[in-house]
Formats: sequence, C-alpha cells, structure tokens
Amino acid sequence: MSQAVIISIGTEMLTGARIDTNSAWLSDQLNALGIETRLHITVGDDVEKQVEILRDVIPDCELILMTGGLGPTLDDLTREVLAKVLNTSMYTDEASLKQIREMFEKRGRIMPERNLSQARFPVGSLPIPNPIGTAPGIYLEVPQLAGLKKICRIAAMPGVPSEMKKMFLEQVVPKLPATGQVIKLSTVECFGVGESQCEELLGDLTARGRDPEVGITVHQATISLRIVAKGETSEICQQKITATKKIIHQRLDSLVYGEEGISLEEVVLVGLKQKQLKLATCEVGCAGGLSSRITAAKLANSPYRGGMVAALPETQLQDDMGLQEILEAYSKTLLLDCHERFSANVVLLTVIPAGPSQRQALVGLLTYDLMQQQRIFLQASPLFDDETLNSARTAKAALNLVRLHLARM
Repeated sequence: MSQAVIISIGTEMLTGARIDTNSAWLSDQLNALGIETRLHITVGDDVEKQVEILRDVIPDCELILMTGGLGPTLDDLTREVLAKVLNTSMYTDEASLKQIREMFEKRGRIMPERNLSQARFPVGSLPIPNPIGTAPGIYLEVPQLAGLKKICRIAAMPGVPSEMKKMFLEQVVPKLPATGQVIKLSTVECFGVGESQCEELLGDLTARGRDPEVGITVHQATISLRIVAKGETSEICQQKITATKKIIHQRLDSLVYGEEGISLEEVVLVGLKQKQLKLATCEVGCAGGLSSRITAAKLANSPYRGGMVAALPETQLQDDMGLQEILEAYSKTLLLDCHERFSANVVLLTVIPAGPSQRQALVGLLTYDLMQQQRIFLQASPLFDDETLNSARTAKAALNLVRLHLARM
C-alpha cells in the first residue's frame, strides 16, 4: 500500500462554515506510515455525488479514509452511501447499539430513537468502535477492479477531530499492512527574494521527479522549501534530506534563515538573546505588524523591551517633493528617540507611507557595537496593493535586517 485518498464529508465545509482540519492531520499520519496521500476531496451531503466519487477512486486506490456523515441526523449519509457502493443491504450491529446506549446513560441522557441509525452498517462491512462518542466508524474492503485480487480498504470515521484521531490511531492503523516505505518531510525557511528568483537559484533541485522532491510554498514573502524523502528506512530518508539541505544552503546562502517552520521573529529574538542584546521597535504609518509579531513569539526572558507608534510627518501630506529625504531624516530621529526611551542597543523601524501612489516603505535599524559606536541602516521595501500583506512584508524586511546584522557580528 503506497497511496491514499482522503474524503471529507459535509456541506458546511463547502459553504465555509467549517474548516476541514482532519485531512491535513490524516495526511501527516499517513506520511509517517509511508503512505502518500494522492487526493483530498471535500463533498457535500449528497448521496449520489458521494457514490460517484467513491466508484471513481476505488479502482485506482488502495486506501480511502472518510471523515464525517456518521451522525444520527438526516444529512448523515455515509452508511447509505457505502451500502450503495457495495450494492448491499443494511444490518443492525447489537454490540454497537449497546455501546451507544451506554454512552447516553453515562451522560445521564435518554437515547433518542434517531440514534438507532448509528448502529446500522452495510452488509459486508465491520463496525469500528468509538470509545468516546456515539458514532461508530465503518471498515470494509472492496475489490479495486472486478476479477482482480487487489483490494481497496475503506475506513469511514466521525468528523469530530478528537473521535476521529483516536479511532484512526488505535483501530484503523492496526488494520493497515506494512508499506515497506518510509516518508520523511522537512522544511527550509527563506526570506529576501521572490518565488521565481528562488526557484532560479535552486536550479535542478525543484525538478519534477527528483529524489527527494523539493517544493516551494510562499506565505507573506516567506518562502518554505518542502523536502519530501522516501526510502526503505528513516535513516535513508534523513541522508537524502541532509544532502539536499546542504545544496540549498550553498545555493541560497544568507537567504536561508531557519528550518522546520520557525519564524523570522523567533530566529531574531533567539539571536539577540544569545548575544545579550536588547531590542526596541518603532512603527510609523500602518502600525502593529512588527510589534505584534515579536510579542507573539513567546520566548522566555525575551530581549524585547517595548515599542512606540508614531504618525507620519505632516510635511508628507502637504508636499510630496523630497518625500524620501523627509522620511529618512524623520526615521533617524525616531530611531534615536526609541533607543533613549527603551535603553535598547538594537532598534527596529518600519515606515509605511500613506496613499495608493506610494510604492515603497522604509525599514530602519539602529545598532551599537561593543565600543558604543552608533550605526544606522535604512532600506527601501516594496509596497503592493494589499495593506495586510504590506504590513507583514515590511515587518519581515525589518526583522531580516537584524538577522543579517547578527550574522555579521
């Protein structure tokens, strides 16, 4: 068994009323078992559509994991769907019915007649007991193609995450055969270039079919390189990952700031703490992006001393002539003021000018070396049409100034 399909059932996920977190968790668990997830499918409470999807994927799939649709209400249709797929009738499992009744008794409630449906199963399937809920799961095996001995295993589980996770780990996993394959994932985090330029620098590392596979994900100007290694053992996978990371570091050099999902602010705060430096911030214009990121990184004995928010200079509103010079002079004044207020030897500044015509923000860094010599760095950062994205990008550009400064110390 090497590939799986995960199907999430519920119209509420198609309307956006609920977010499907089950599929991501199951994919992660399957990776650890050496099983690759081929598809994530979300389908509404529609019997015919669910039947159509199952009949479409079964011939080419060794494992299907389904979540949702096992409740007692009229829109919980998984039992009916599986019966149609098997072309069979339903039966009542007395052991499951007894467990459901006992669950209601433990909660001091009378079981509604409607819950009787949760003890009904397609003939040819087996119940999967649910020790913490009233919805048993369903397990069945069906031929992938008529006349062939290969089978597709189907496990239908509750949509409630806590019930689904316990059922999968304790009762579904033991039913799965060993794959003879291990899948390991790792990430390298980068900042400072766009996606296309990063891919160009990486060269053949992102080529389709490479082993291990390297993919690129971008979120608010941060680039995550996803390394997926497959092998017979965990050690073989790790060797592949280590060799690939070495090449990534060689080709991207200082653009790499960390690994395994660590944020830029976490890297900066840890670096400042190691060098016994204190940090302060000042934000001008679209405020909050920088300080909120730093305070959200919950580091014990954080080197962050505090921050201030300032308005844009009034001259900007009156005359755009020499705006860059005005902002630079204003920025240097604010950096010094922030240093005095918080007694910080590292001060970060972000300036996001107002108005749709402005295409550049300004980030600044004030530092003091061991000899108390003062240095101020100012750098332009591009602005786009999305204000939220501008706030995140500008904050990260400022944090990156500190990271690169620490690397030179």
